[in-house]
Amino acid sequence: MTAQVSDVFHYQDESYSLAAISDGCLFDPSRLGLMPSGNITSCWRGYVSEFLLLDTRLVLQNLYVNLYEHDNEGTGWQRLSGPAINGVLPVDPEAGVKDDEGDGVESIEYAGLNNWYENLKYPIEYSGGLLIATDFIWELYLHMGFQPFWKYERVVELIFDKGRLIKEQDYSCQMQEIRLRVQALLDQVHELNERASENDKLVHDSVPALEEIEKIRARWKKNGEIVENYIKQTFGRNYSY
Repeated sequence: MTAQVSDVFHYQDESYSLAAISDGCLFDPSRLGLMPSGNITSCWRGYVSEFLLLDTRLVLQNLYVNLYEHDNEGTGWQRLSGPAINGVLPVDPEAGVKDDEGDGVESIEYAGLNNWYENLKYPIEYSGGLLIATDFIWELYLHMGFQPFWKYERVVELIFDKGRLIKEQDYSCQMQEIRLRVQALLDQVHELNERASENDKLVHDSVPALEEIEKIRARWKKNGEIVENYIKQTFGRNYSY
């Protein structure tokens, strides 16, 4: 999997990446009758969401999603215009956004997503924590999946109860310690994997090799639990790292 486009959270006049969710699912397009098509390598989910706060209420402000149906001849696929959400119909970006020459604009932030819903103000009844992050540390970039929260300089936790913000706290100062702990774990995992790979060549001929691999796995699991517990102690809840 290539690196994936993150959802966005607009907070205090800045745009943050939505880097972690503590409880359940924040937003599921299928609940709105949408079945996104994941045909873009940078967005296998087939959609990108943008959230913000209206006073203290969490809302889905913008949604960019890929929707397709079989064409009239049944030989291929064509764009499917999605239903209205909160009274807002989607725009076809190629038809609705024009450049100076009147042509559809494709080289834009959400190019390839063919239904644009904007200014939805759709309420999200979420309970739990969100980590929003900005100032990504590019030295830590990995061209795979979503970038985790500890790879950002600035991280803010927002706590919601049924969609209403009840607490917000800046954890940027704690990120360096979390980065050191996670990176140390990843370095150790890399080293242990190399040893496991070497021992794996002997696995069918050597009982000690099997025992060594089991020890490696046990150490990996134990150290992972240590990092998870530290993150939980820092935030008071679980976040994937």
